[in-house]
Amino acid sequence: MLRFSIRHARGLRRPRSELDGYPQEIIEKLEEEEEERVKAIRAPSAFAVITVDEREAYTTFEHEETSDPDWEESFDIKVRDLSTVVIRIFDRKCIDQGWPAFIGFTTFMPFNVLPPPRHDEVEDAEDPDADSGKVDKDDIPLVKEGVTISDMTISISLSTDTSIQPSLPSVPPVLSGPVETHVQRRVALVKWGNKKAGSKKETTTRVYEYE
Repeated sequence: MLRFSIRHARGLRRPRSELDGYPQEIIEKLEEEEEERVKAIRAPSAFAVITVDEREAYTTFEHEETSDPDWEESFDIKVRDLSTVVIRIFDRKCIDQGWPAFIGFTTFMPFNVLPPPRHDEVEDAEDPDADSGKVDKDDIPLVKEGVTISDMTISISLSTDTSIQPSLPSVPPVLSGPVETHVQRRVALVKWGNKKAGSKKETTTRVYEYE
C-alpha cells in the first residue's frame, strides 16, 4: 500500500475554448477590453483521474478556471511490483460543452520511482534523519497525442507511510437558498473595416445563506 499525492499542475491549456472561432483581430480587441475574462475563458476547470493497472480509479476535485490548479489530494493505492499508474487530466468546461476534454497524461511505475527498501529499516526507525520512503516528483511533462508538452506539467509525491489518514481538500459548507438573485447583461461590439462582431455576456449572481 502506497500513499500517492497529486499536488499540482502548471501551464494547463484547454483542448478547445469558446474563443476558437473568433478572428484574431476580435480576440486581440477583447483582450484589451476584458483581459481577465479572456484568461478565464481560456483556462481549464481541470481535474485528474488516476488509474492503477487500468483497474482502479481515483478522481480529484476540479479547480475552476485556472491553468495552475493546486489539488494537494492524497490516495492510498494498493500496487504490485510491476503496477503502472496513469494520471489523465481533463477539462470540465469542455465536457459540459460536449467537446473533447482530454488535456494530457503521464504514466509511471511506482517502484521505479521509490528507492529500494532498506535492510536497516528497524534500526533507523528512531533516527529522525532516516529515509522516510517519500519521493517528490516535480514538473513531470504531460503527453498528448504522442507528443511531450514540456510546459504543461504535473507534480506528485509517493510515500510508503500510510499510517495517517490521507489528506483531503476542505469541503465547502452546505448552502441554503438562494436568498437573492442578480442578473447582469453586457454586450461588447467590435468593428474592423466594414464588419462588426459582438459578444453577449450574461452573469447571474446568487446570494446564499450557510446552514
